[in-house]
Amino acid sequence: MISKDKVRKQRLSDRDALEEKYRKEASQRIVDRLRESEAYKNATHVLSYMSYRSEVETKDFNREVLRDGKNLYLPRTYPKDFSMFFYKVEDLNKLIKGNYGILEPVGFKTFFEEKESENIPKERVLLILPCVSFDRKGNRMGYGAGYYDRYLKKMKDSFQKLALAFESQEALIIPCESTDERVDGIITEKEWIKIS
Repeated sequence: MISKDKVRKQRLSDRDALEEKYRKEASQRIVDRLRESEAYKNATHVLSYMSYRSEVETKDFNREVLRDGKNLYLPRTYPKDFSMFFYKVEDLNKLIKGNYGILEPVGFKTFFEEKESENIPKERVLLILPCVSFDRKGNRMGYGAGYYDRYLKKMKDSFQKLALAFESQEALIIPCESTDERVDGIITEKEWIKIS
């Protein structure tokens, strides 16, 4: 079986090779498809990410989440134990450059703490994940540090999980391990791949 490192390296190379104009236009199509979905419309709490390098761009999407009156949460990473927590964001101008050069929130109360105290139903929560590669079984590959896999394992089945990716990032098979967590769907510029 092909190694994860080989798949990761190839798909990152494919993503980086996309022309900037195409990446911007494709990102907009992906975000439009997401915002038109029932999953987004029904969500009152959106856990998103700040795009980095050649990822599907989410800066404008995050602004739209706030304009739509939804609660926006972004991740902050802790490399010491490879953990990650989401914090509420009300002003995208107040993010700071964190680990790996990615903009991160400054916060004290995590989404998990809010979810427990407010008893937020899972159909009101939507988690948007970045992606290096994916397959049609819902397997998603990140950069390899396992931040999202650890977070998802801890949260269990607390919300719908959608990965954003360009069509060129698809792999026939993603080599999986027991620690890998699947997503409920992948949105590309061409289609919404729903995982049954």
